[in-house]
Amino acid sequence: MMPNVTGVEFFEQLARDDPDHADRVIFLTGGAFTGSTRAFLDHVKNLRLDKPFDAAQLRALVNDRVRRERG
Repeated sequence: MMPNVTGVEFFEQLARDDPDHADRVIFLTGGAFTGSTRAFLDHVKNLRLDKPFDAAQLRALVNDRVRRERG
């Protein structure tokens, strides 16, 4: 959770301002979703890690992303 903005709002603004960086966003999700949030997550192509997760899962996901971008 972020103060004053939802993850969807953040992502949509980033996608408008800098689509290349928006493609790099990894979503960390958990809790209850509204219908619109669920639809957004079903539509977006970005990687997602569902809570609960452990540090090793997050580290592996980020390392994979970094390797792909360097590759």
